[in-house]
Amino acid sequence: MKAPGRVLFLATSANAEHGRGGRRRVVDVARQAQLSGFEAGLLCFLPFSQVLRGPRFWRRGKASLSEEARAPVRYFPMLPLTRLPLLSRLNSQWCALATWLVGRRAHATVFYGHGMLAADIALRVPGWLRKQRVVADFHGVGSAEYAYFNHASSADRFVKYLEEREGYTLRAADQVIFVSENMRLFFEQRYGAVWRTSAVIPCAVNLDELKAPETAPRPAELPETNQRLVLGYVGSAVAYQLPELMCTLFSEVHRRLPQAFFLILSRQKEAFEGYLHAAGVDTTDAAVVSLDHAEVMRALPAIDVGLLLRDDPVMSSTSSPVKFAEYLVSGVPVVLSPWAGDFSALAEWEKLGIALDPHSPDCAERVTAFLQEVCANRQDYARRCSGYARARLSWESYRGTLAAILAGRPADTPLGDKDCVEESHAA
Repeated sequence: MKAPGRVLFLATSANAEHGRGGRRRVVDVARQAQLSGFEAGLLCFLPFSQVLRGPRFWRRGKASLSEEARAPVRYFPMLPLTRLPLLSRLNSQWCALATWLVGRRAHATVFYGHGMLAADIALRVPGWLRKQRVVADFHGVGSAEYAYFNHASSADRFVKYLEEREGYTLRAADQVIFVSENMRLFFEQRYGAVWRTSAVIPCAVNLDELKAPETAPRPAELPETNQRLVLGYVGSAVAYQLPELMCTLFSEVHRRLPQAFFLILSRQKEAFEGYLHAAGVDTTDAAVVSLDHAEVMRALPAIDVGLLLRDDPVMSSTSSPVKFAEYLVSGVPVVLSPWAGDFSALAEWEKLGIALDPHSPDCAERVTAFLQEVCANRQDYARRCSGYARARLSWESYRGTLAAILAGRPADTPLGDKDCVEESHAA
């Protein structure tokens, strides 16, 4: 049977490390495309800092990503000093040449850019050369992320450059994918509804990867938490995920509720242990465990309430953290910031968790009360959370929408929600 098309997925990172949210999206979309019959390949452009990590890093990264995505992976080096707008433009042209050559050799019918910069690279292939359609999957708001991580003002030259490229990519791409409705509204308010067509596809979970409880034993690395009320966190110790504040929050919760236990699933064990020690948390009341992604999914049911706290309302309000879906599908309700993409209002409305400001003075009191409420009604919460995630936050629900986009057809709404796909007024 002939494939409906060949997709060359583009990314501006090596995506070499397991468990990262960006890599999860890259892998999941590639797999869903293949399940719909498309042939897939990945072309990853390495920032110069990753180029300098050497051949061993490249080999391991490519092999790992290729195995997980079940598709061939190519790496291509970026130029250095790309934060300078002129060099960033030269770098994009350099990467566009590689995109055209690889796409031509692979007979690609679609260039799928993971993130604005990757889609912008595809769009820089001259129109008279490019036969492929371009899909722009906006994982985040690149200009806001740069400003946050580099403490840059709105007047910063590179922020302005990124905003210029965001507006161009939104206008020029054949199809735009947003990870949240809040992201679509943000871009519409900033640039107007300039895109041709758009769809909202959140970061979701693969149900076919989840094993039934009887065939998925609890990881041996997990501590025994019988008779404890377990607050949990899954993720890294990056600043915008508020790792230090979470540890301080738990110490306040434990002061109110001595049977509380904090289970942290993270590869940054040393950083979290330092934060726990600084917060005065005893080693008998918390544990930091490093697991691979498959083991994390098996470990999640050991948590009673998951934390999904974020800093920076602008960057976080447009996001779609995959950990929300992973918590829910495991039957774990969530405490999240009020600006966590579309999920904050959703959690409150569907009784899947609570949204609260992590900096508010009553935060610990509310988390304590919610933890007690969940543990008193554990099975009800588990059924409601898991049922919602399986019906509304699984890739099985969005596979048809993605396949339609890749085939150049109108993207059908998988759940009958007319707001999931919008035709632009400018089309």
